[in-house]
Amino acid sequence: MPALESLHLSFGNQTLFDNLTLEIPKGQTTCFIGPSGCGKSSLLNLLAGLLTAQKGQLSVPQPVSYVFQEPRLLPWLSMLENAIYAMSPQLSKSEKMEQGRQLLQTLEMGDALALRPSQVSGGMAQRCALARALLAPHQILLLDEPLSSLHPELRERVAQFLRQHLEGQTVVLVSHDYATVRALGHQVFRLTAPPVRLSSVPFDKLELDIQQIEEDGSRSTPRSPRGDRNSSL
Repeated sequence: MPALESLHLSFGNQTLFDNLTLEIPKGQTTCFIGPSGCGKSSLLNLLAGLLTAQKGQLSVPQPVSYVFQEPRLLPWLSMLENAIYAMSPQLSKSEKMEQGRQLLQTLEMGDALALRPSQVSGGMAQRCALARALLAPHQILLLDEPLSSLHPELRERVAQFLRQHLEGQTVVLVSHDYATVRALGHQVFRLTAPPVRLSSVPFDKLELDIQQIEEDGSRSTPRSPRGDRNSSL
């Protein structure tokens, strides 16, 4: 299982994580909520190996698959070609195409298989990026606001699909959406503003906690340097 032990991460004179210790259970979806700039994306980037802590130990099963906040699709490839881009080289092209086609159809993108990123909506691009991550070989799946660009009805349908599809997988999810966290999460942690402290959030308090985070977001909150936009694939 992924484990963080006594991690310290800072950017310049700002300390983001200090003595952060956490174990992420295998086969479950662990969710992180918190105000913008508190380090949620930086935590995912540490798990993905895109950031390196100055101190502490980090153990993460490999390979890792990552859905960033931005789709980060290859503009010269179609939706289907983007979706299958990171699949196992042991599969034949026809196997990749069939699996990719089926998944994109499940994600309600059957009419967009041949379209390129510039020809689709933000919601379609986000679903394609999600499909790419699901199809890539992985021991742990990192999801950074994976359904944020979808309208509520579609978001609910995709979340219900993910709930079944991700059963038994090790997933780390960052989201501000109560319904998504509720549908997918097995446990939820709230991050404070830096230096980050973690607290467990019971599900019966989750909606109130997210509402409080949204209210806090209307106030001035320091952003974590490089915390929400990091290295591209």
